[in-house]
Amino acid sequence: MSTETPETKEEFAGEMAVLVLGLLVCLPVGIYYYFANKEERQVCPECRETADMAASSCPNCSNEL
Repeated sequence: MSTETPETKEEFAGEMAVLVLGLLVCLPVGIYYYFANKEERQVCPECRETADMAASSCPNCSNEL
């Protein structure tokens, strides 16, 4: 069992239409919406696909995270 911390990255998880509308109507609202809807995700060491932090295996290659 590895004691290394898994690699993570943050991705935008909100609705893209709301982000674009927020940026067009009011730049500060769009910027706030973007940062408010980012979530941390694990990166699979095998295929580099992202998975939820609670996932125990990669949804793409079924490798154990």
